[in-house]
Amino acid sequence: MNKLLPRLVILLILLVSSVPFLWSGDYLSVPIADPVYDILEAAQLKGLIDPMPGVKPYSRTQVNAALESLWERREALSKAEQHVLTTYLEQHRRIMPWWESGSITSKSPVLRADMGLTVTGDVSYTFTDNQSYPYEGHVLFLNTYLDGSLGRFDTLRNPILSYRFSADFGIHKLDNTRHAGMPRTTTQYAAFTPYTFTKPWDSYRYHLFDVFNYQQGGIDPSYYLGFRMTPELAAEFLDGTVSLRFSRVPRNWGIGDDSIILSGQARPFLAFEVNAKIFDWMDYSVLVGSLENDGSKSEGMVYQQMLTQKHVEMRPFPWAYLAVHEGVVWPKRFELGYLNPLIFSSLYQGMNGDFDNIIGGITLGGQVPGYAQFFGTWYLDEFRPSSFADFFERVRNLFAIQAGVRTVLPGVPFGSVLVQYTKIEPFTYTHPPTEVPWLRHDAPYQSFISDQYGIASRLDPNSDELLVKVKAVPHGRIFLTGSYQLIRHGHYGGFYDMPLKAYSDGDSIMPDAMTYPDWLGGDAKSVGNLRKQFLADGDYEWYHIASVTADVNLKGMLPIPIRAGITYSYVYQFMRDHTGTVLTDYSGTLRPDFEAGNRNTITLSFQVF
Repeated sequence: MNKLLPRLVILLILLVSSVPFLWSGDYLSVPIADPVYDILEAAQLKGLIDPMPGVKPYSRTQVNAALESLWERREALSKAEQHVLTTYLEQHRRIMPWWESGSITSKSPVLRADMGLTVTGDVSYTFTDNQSYPYEGHVLFLNTYLDGSLGRFDTLRNPILSYRFSADFGIHKLDNTRHAGMPRTTTQYAAFTPYTFTKPWDSYRYHLFDVFNYQQGGIDPSYYLGFRMTPELAAEFLDGTVSLRFSRVPRNWGIGDDSIILSGQARPFLAFEVNAKIFDWMDYSVLVGSLENDGSKSEGMVYQQMLTQKHVEMRPFPWAYLAVHEGVVWPKRFELGYLNPLIFSSLYQGMNGDFDNIIGGITLGGQVPGYAQFFGTWYLDEFRPSSFADFFERVRNLFAIQAGVRTVLPGVPFGSVLVQYTKIEPFTYTHPPTEVPWLRHDAPYQSFISDQYGIASRLDPNSDELLVKVKAVPHGRIFLTGSYQLIRHGHYGGFYDMPLKAYSDGDSIMPDAMTYPDWLGGDAKSVGNLRKQFLADGDYEWYHIASVTADVNLKGMLPIPIRAGITYSYVYQFMRDHTGTVLTDYSGTLRPDFEAGNRNTITLSFQVF
């Protein structure tokens, strides 16, 4: 009886309160790092809720509706999963005083607002074979915000507009400079597990002990002050059939992990989005945004680029999935065709001259409800094949593929297993320097990058990855993830700053530092004579990475709410040349600071309020 009474009270609260008030500011996005996505992903695998769009983040109304649907079918969940769901919902429903929530609330007939703060931090240490002391990475941010909704709440059930203002200020220290000579490749720091770090600051930053010394480029192992902003305006119409969002938040488009279309590990950028449910079985999303640089004037002269992204998802049958994608990076100009959501960008480019970088693809997938989901994405950049075999051999053909299967993990609450393979061909997502009349003649690059990071995947061009990831939610407060990755990255055609000099058959098609050996075409004067051979056309980095993460939410158990996580990673990395020989003492020109050997990384993360 002592245990039954508290459960009945929680159940009563859940039944009499409506799910859409789990969060305030109904139309704002739920961050893609929120553990609720793991619950929804597992629920879809089990066939307990309707399939959700592959375009993330979801709005709070979308998440609330999905959780409400799952709650209505809770009898199909195991007892452990029912407990997890009940605990999770109770955490988000509980009305907390300001000293527990970190915010104060204001309400009027036309305005609802929450003003508050959170404190987030990451502390990471990497121990290697090459030195006696660990590499260190420290990041601490004070995040302030004001969010809420506008509307006539005395007459309307739903608000007209939701908004979020944020201003975050932080201190960070990172050991080891990023890889020399590669200013535009995915930034890695020795203190963190390879291919996991995304810088948390925007633009330039200031030396903590010399605020007049600001820096856009590299970083030395000192403490720096930085800032970031994630503003958002959001609205929904026609019972959520159409949603609008003007925001600067992380996004993940596609049903794969770390999508090759638009990745959640990319830096956020400001964009206007429209999401529409055309039919019950068709969703359409379009985004127009401004890609960013590191805040320096010289960078701004070179990288003046916009992005238009379009995504159509269709589910003609409950078990079938089909999506068509299109993206274009274009030099900043007032171009109505790329602003119009009803125009094919690839065809429109032909009406105005080829100044832009067009990319497009298709995703096919299916589901066996209650058991598994499978998918495959093909994303095509540039190509001119003369035969089927030639398509895969010729350097001129740029594309990326991603395929995987996600299955239910039997007997584990909200458990799932993902096996996924990703391959990005050399020079994919890059673009040759193109003379554009309204920009400096030697400046334009239309690579799919923003603020030094690829926006389509954490992987660089000329890379592949085998990923096995296991997720479980054994308790409403505990989220577990384990993974294994094999990542291989080739140097030729493997960096965003070194695209082909031309796609035509003209002279000087390769950057000076990227000449292939003679047996692969050498300094061939025709791009058609230049071939690629994965793992055999130069030096390749190899990474074996095994990681385990535990995330615990202590909200409601302590005087102030705390969420904490710990990740341990073991990495074995080495370099191989084109003959397959392992290079134990690498001294190449492209990655002079590459360290072969064993690495053990421990990363602690926390959030207060």
